[in-house]
Amino acid sequence: MWRLTQICTFLRRSRSAELDRLSRAIRIAIILICVATISFAAPEGARAQGQAAGTAKRPVTIRTFRLTKFYDTPDPLPTAKPGELIRSTTFEEYDLPLHVSAVRILYHSRSASGDDVAASAVVLFPDEKAPAGGWPVIAWAHDFSGVARQCAPSLTRNLQHGAFLSMYVNIGYAVVATDYTGLGTSFRNAFADTLSNALDMIYSLPAARRAVPQLGSRWIAMGTGEGGMAGLGVAELEHDLHDPNYLGSIAISRLADLQDMYIVSGTGDVIEPDSPIAAIGSGGAFAKSAALALLDNTNLEAKAIVEKAMKIAGDVCIYTNQSITYEELA
Repeated sequence: MWRLTQICTFLRRSRSAELDRLSRAIRIAIILICVATISFAAPEGARAQGQAAGTAKRPVTIRTFRLTKFYDTPDPLPTAKPGELIRSTTFEEYDLPLHVSAVRILYHSRSASGDDVAASAVVLFPDEKAPAGGWPVIAWAHDFSGVARQCAPSLTRNLQHGAFLSMYVNIGYAVVATDYTGLGTSFRNAFADTLSNALDMIYSLPAARRAVPQLGSRWIAMGTGEGGMAGLGVAELEHDLHDPNYLGSIAISRLADLQDMYIVSGTGDVIEPDSPIAAIGSGGAFAKSAALALLDNTNLEAKAIVEKAMKIAGDVCIYTNQSITYEELA
């Protein structure tokens, strides 16, 4: 006899051979179940035998926190500007070095369709006096963690990437790590919604500065896995927003080799493309389609195919423009 408690549902993207059978939007193949706690009821005889052998118990390690009222918002959500802070609280129970301070925040963001939504985040910063101008900021975008409210990284003891983020705090950065809308808060989950995730990153910053005034104005976006795409989404948005304090984006989720091409999925799966052309980003699908057509129907060289395909993508995709930098790998 057994029981499962505190269950989060996870979705995993499929391998390339299965993609044709699945939704193009998010390409979900396998439903996995993340079980925070599994307990088994042993037979009476075995239980009695165990009690006779001794009463010592193993220490229990709590890896997740309860979803508290901190994450709740009124329904409907009172209207406010994106980036407006709803509430904040110091939180001292994360598994972080002693010199790293943590503050949870709840703030107004925007969905991909422009709706006012609430998102949660954690602000990490050095436990010491800030330099003149404040701590430079990294807006962090996490890897895939699940689709239920309880799967928010801010509800995990190690913040999913706590050791990695603490490294940056140790060298003088503050980190603002959004959960994304729907993880933690009660709004529609924005899994694999690059635009929504990117907006959550951008709007977490003004809210974080209100909660932690020691944060400076200069910032970069950084993400891994699914968060790598969100970081690229920030770069696309900032092209039009023109924030002078935005210094760029870093995506830690794609790799390329001079001999073979691979794409690393949002869940960390390494996928070999089924064609000699690979593309990522909001306009990636348009550019790849155009490049495949040019490859099959013309004798153009690789550089010419790329230039023409990117021009087509820039004309079709609203998040792609004609300001393009080309880099050729020898």
